[in-house]
Order: sequence, then structure tokens, then C-alpha cells
Amino acid sequence: MALTLTDGDRQLIEALKEANVLQNIDPTKIELSDGAIVVTCSDCDQAPDINRHLHDLAVRYRDGERFHTFRLNGGPILIPDGSPASRYGEDKVLVEHIRDGVSMKGLKRVILEAHAPCGMAKAVDQDLTQVIDLMLNGKTKLKEQIPEIETVFCMLHIDFGNKKRSYNITRHDWTNWKEAQKINLTLQ
Repeated sequence: MALTLTDGDRQLIEALKEANVLQNIDPTKIELSDGAIVVTCSDCDQAPDINRHLHDLAVRYRDGERFHTFRLNGGPILIPDGSPASRYGEDKVLVEHIRDGVSMKGLKRVILEAHAPCGMAKAVDQDLTQVIDLMLNGKTKLKEQIPEIETVFCMLHIDFGNKKRSYNITRHDWTNWKEAQKINLTLQ
């Protein structure tokens, strides 16, 4: 069963795009010559498009992709401590498998790609803002616990119904936007 974005999700996405929080992915800013560890959701309706997009990014740097991929329901939203989506210890399992991928494959870059709408997020009552927070908190946890990781690149894949698109999102832009929203609410 395919999920659809809510009207609130659509409004939020447009606001984030207008504020340049959700940014078009600039392939020149993603160094993938050695490959990357990828953590994404196992959603069968989104995986083909996510795979195609990641492949297109990879072939800019090498003859083929070199991704060490982990797919579980919810993907990157499972990683942070206290995530409601991590009900069976997936946070610990993913971190240790990522650590192993860094060690065994020599990969120093990680791509976290959450998506919207997400069935796991819905199952644990997490809205789009919470999905973004969880993914970015997962990034922080990985960088703290696996110092060999050089870069964690966060993307949000969005299924608009008539098209699908992936965007880059950074903690800096997201945090500044959220702070601006709090100020705007205070002034109203």
C-alpha cells in the first residue's frame, strides 16, 4: 500500500524548499570516488528510484557504484538513541554494521537517505519534522561513535505522487530554519 503526503507535509516541503533548507543535490559536493555506506529504508515503492538516483551520483566518480548498503524499515531514522522506530535494537545493529563497513571496506563516507511519506514513521507516529530530526541525530551519533567517518551526507527522498525527488539537507540549515520558526511564532 503506497502512502501519500499529507497537505501539511506538502506545505512544509514547499516552505523548506523556499528557505533553501531542502536543496537540490549538487553532485560536486558528494565525493564518491571510493564509494560510500548507504543507509536507507527498505520501502519497495521507493527503492528503485532511490537506487537509480544513487547510481547516477556514483557514476560521476567511477565506472560503477560502490555502495555498501543497509536497508531496514525506517532506515536512518532507526539510528539515534531513543528513536521510537528502533524497537528491536536496530540502532545498535546498524551502528555496528556501519562500523564494520568502514573497517572492512575502507569506506569513509556515509549517505543517510530518509524518505517521505514513510510507513515506519507513520507506524510510530513521527511526522516529517521528526523524521528529519531523527535522521540528523543519526548523523551526529555516527560521527561521534565512528570517528573514521569523514562525511555523513543526509538526503530526503520525497514521493510527490506524480514525481519523486531527492534533496540534500544539512543540520545547520535545518536548525536555523527551526529557530526562525520559533521566533516567528513568538512574534505573532
